[in-house]
Amino acid sequence: MGAVGQFAAGAMSGRYGSKKIAIVTSIGIFFGLLLLLLIPATPIAVILFVVVYGISVFGNQPPIGSLIAEVSPEAYVGATFGLTFFLSFGLGSVSTAIAGYFADHYSLAYSYLVMTVVALVAVVMSLFLPEKKKQSDHRLTRSERLTLKVQIHLENEGRCDFQ
Repeated sequence: MGAVGQFAAGAMSGRYGSKKIAIVTSIGIFFGLLLLLLIPATPIAVILFVVVYGISVFGNQPPIGSLIAEVSPEAYVGATFGLTFFLSFGLGSVSTAIAGYFADHYSLAYSYLVMTVVALVAVVMSLFLPEKKKQSDHRLTRSERLTLKVQIHLENEGRCDFQ
């Protein structure tokens, strides 16, 4: 399911926008966990959970990676990627211990409930993801400004057509 989720979400991010697909995959993660809580554990229910949750969890990475590249300051894109993946894998590792604690001290159902609530919080937080930078935010470098001035000057004199 991971390869399917990554490929589909990556393709849809380019078409519909990274923020929208990140929100959809966050909702998919939430609904996958909700299915696990509410539907009796039949083979069909388990397969449904694996499909919804698997596609959503792995599908979340391409739009988030794309958003990082789009909205981070150019000088900090690498650091932002590193911090994001450190937190996701670091918290992912710790979350298994936390879920195990809840399962041992309360119940497995309670552990799933906690994960579902955390997933719901992630859905709400995904609504506040930043939008893609607009092209108008791009500032020209010194050489780009100089080149543009020369082109405008030559066009005004009728010596050159840059189209």
